[in-house]
Amino acid sequence: MANGISRRRSSLATWRSMTRDRSGGVAIYVALIATVTFGLVGLAVDATRAMIVRSESQAAADAAALAAGSQLDGTSSAIARATSAIEDLVTNRQRLASTGAGEVTIANVRFLSGLPSNDSAAITADFVTTNPLEA
Repeated sequence: MANGISRRRSSLATWRSMTRDRSGGVAIYVALIATVTFGLVGLAVDATRAMIVRSESQAAADAAALAAGSQLDGTSSAIARATSAIEDLVTNRQRLASTGAGEVTIANVRFLSGLPSNDSAAITADFVTTNPLEA
């Protein structure tokens, strides 16, 4: 019986010494903070990449609109020259899209005869024209 009591006392003493030992306590905090920090850094890199891709796409759309708009002078060849300007004069490159580096392509071009009176209103088919004299 004395052997069983000494074992209990020994295990109780070991438990108390482990609960009082603070030498590894910092490692837990460092591991938790490092995990959160690496997660935030990864999120920041992804968010920055998304903003750069959006900015490159917007620059391509703006350049195409300006190139086409410079050719819209109300003559019968205005739309043909505007389309040619978009295809031949404007070259924008993107670096960080998921497809890799390469040229930004303009997927759709619409020529408008006017704009809605309110900026929040959608541009409907009523404003789209194929007549080069109205574009």
